[in-house]
Amino acid sequence: MATLLRKAILRQIDARLLADKLAAGAQRLANTDMLTGVPNRRAIFQKIDYLVEQRRPFWMGIVDLDGFKTINDVYGHIIGDTLLCAVVERAANLNVEGVTFGRIGGDEFVIIVPGNFSEEKVRQLGDNAIKAISLPYSIELMELAVGVSAGFSHFPSMGSSRAQLYEKADFALYKAKKHHRGQCILFDTAEDDEMKQAIQIERALREGDLETELFLLFQPQYSPGMQRVVGFEALARWQSPKLGLVRPDLFIRAAERSGHIRKVTDILFRKGLATLATWPLDISLSFNLSGKDISDRLFILSLLGQIMRSGISPSRIEFEITETAVMSDINTSRTMLAALRGSGCKVALDDFGSGYSSFEYLDQLPLDKVKIDRSFIRKVPHSTTSKEIVSGIIGLCRKLDLRCVLEGVETEDEMEILAKLQPDLIQGYLYGRPMHAEDAMRMILDQDTRLSELSSPVKRG
Repeated sequence: MATLLRKAILRQIDARLLADKLAAGAQRLANTDMLTGVPNRRAIFQKIDYLVEQRRPFWMGIVDLDGFKTINDVYGHIIGDTLLCAVVERAANLNVEGVTFGRIGGDEFVIIVPGNFSEEKVRQLGDNAIKAISLPYSIELMELAVGVSAGFSHFPSMGSSRAQLYEKADFALYKAKKHHRGQCILFDTAEDDEMKQAIQIERALREGDLETELFLLFQPQYSPGMQRVVGFEALARWQSPKLGLVRPDLFIRAAERSGHIRKVTDILFRKGLATLATWPLDISLSFNLSGKDISDRLFILSLLGQIMRSGISPSRIEFEITETAVMSDINTSRTMLAALRGSGCKVALDDFGSGYSSFEYLDQLPLDKVKIDRSFIRKVPHSTTSKEIVSGIIGLCRKLDLRCVLEGVETEDEMEILAKLQPDLIQGYLYGRPMHAEDAMRMILDQDTRLSELSSPVKRG
């Protein structure tokens, strides 16, 4: 009897141990990223919440891969998954004691550095991780490479909750990707107000009726040689019921950070096409694309699809891009811009001369037009150097068969000096401020009437 009882007890113990083992296994699976084997989003956030609850100081870093989406799109998900696993292996080989490295989704990872490490130590750790992960990978007889940027925040000096720490690390990451790509950036507490404003704008973007709230203004591009307006640049505007009229640079930046930029671009482009359809066939429209737009092949194809469905000739549409928009992934940018030009659209490089490698892009990108940055134009009346620079760029554009726009021309005095340089096109307050579509149409009709009268033979009595 005692033997049977002992066996029954042992079976119960074995069953409990098995249940505990299965439960532990299930827990590990629930907390592990199935692809890479590192802690997943759930496990990472649980650890952050625990450290916050225990009031233990730590640094939280968000690491993002630059150019991974292109590799995934071009070579397929199998190659992309293999690359992600190789990235995790590189990070694990850094062997930093106490540091947790996990994947929270896509090509985004989180580093948790417990303890009161100095800013210098954390920045060094981040830079070492970036350097290691950025080295080329040999996959399927190919050599692939991704860039890496990172943003860090600190508990408790920069935030008292997981949400605050994530927001600030993410804000630092955005700063890195925007201005210091390939570097580790720590959140600057002096940027608190800027970040709060950005979050407020992001929330309004999420909750707003963007189809109704977003609209375009149009600024004319004037040809001195033809003495007429030949096109308009479409300028994004947002009238938020909560925030009022939001500055374009602020809401475009917020849309890029929050993942709303493609929705914003899509809405504005449809509205731009609808306006262009009402204009005479010899008037063109310039439309701005962000770096996020130009890096997304499917999105670019969707814009081309809109053009085809509209029945508007692609030759009347020009896409403007900035140096900042293309510099993160020049190869992808070149491919996407070539696709736009191949469809018959035009491509313009905006703010030419404001970046350190603008001239390099003339050689690397398929362009039709260059817009000289207004910082040069403003100095022309007072600076011989700026005048010579503008004159040189105009001459270079002629030799390269590129159209050239002088931006920011505001006064007759400026125009009197610039006219001697025989500019191709002028855009600025002197020839028209940003205006609504109705006013743009009125300007077109007025100039057509004026030119018609000038070309008509004079009646003699």
